[in-house]
Amino acid sequence: RLLMAVLFLIMLAQLPEVETSIQAAGLVKSLVPEGQRWRLLTGPLLHGGILHLGVNLVAIWSLGPLVEAHGGRGTLPLVFLVSALPGSPAGLYLVPEGLSVGASGGILGLAGYLFALAAGKADIMPARYHKRIGVGILATGMFGLFGYRFVDNAAHLGGVLAGILLALLLPPSPASHPAGQELRILGLIA
Repeated sequence: RLLMAVLFLIMLAQLPEVETSIQAAGLVKSLVPEGQRWRLLTGPLLHGGILHLGVNLVAIWSLGPLVEAHGGRGTLPLVFLVSALPGSPAGLYLVPEGLSVGASGGILGLAGYLFALAAGKADIMPARYHKRIGVGILATGMFGLFGYRFVDNAAHLGGVLAGILLALLLPPSPASHPAGQELRILGLIA
């Protein structure tokens, strides 16, 4: 969340040149096969404007504490990063032209993580929790169908699937799990 806020401030400082930054480091899909694979990671850290960044910050600030509460503090950056990574190649290969920026693959990974956790933790989370997260994921997908020119649904799908997979693979309470220390270190690295 802090990194996104810092990026927001940098973006404000360079407001007239946002488009230049997007072209320089966004996921320009035609440049990835030419060797610029690093764009698969930098694209999710950039945004198309203040509104785009603001919406994503609100989503991270809403989902982040829930991920930390149920998975531990290091889980948030780990799930975000690991979910953002398959979102970019999914977007690249399913929609190979154009440009993509934004953290929504990682954000939907957080939602997918919580969705899968809620399905498996009926004793801790109310049933409506699972349903509300599922509705949020579906609503994002529907928005993407209507706004397909502006929304990278392939990145969203890659992020959701990665988040669900991580919820199935990571221990539910890392602090009490034998691998808890390693997960905290991975979270710090992420």
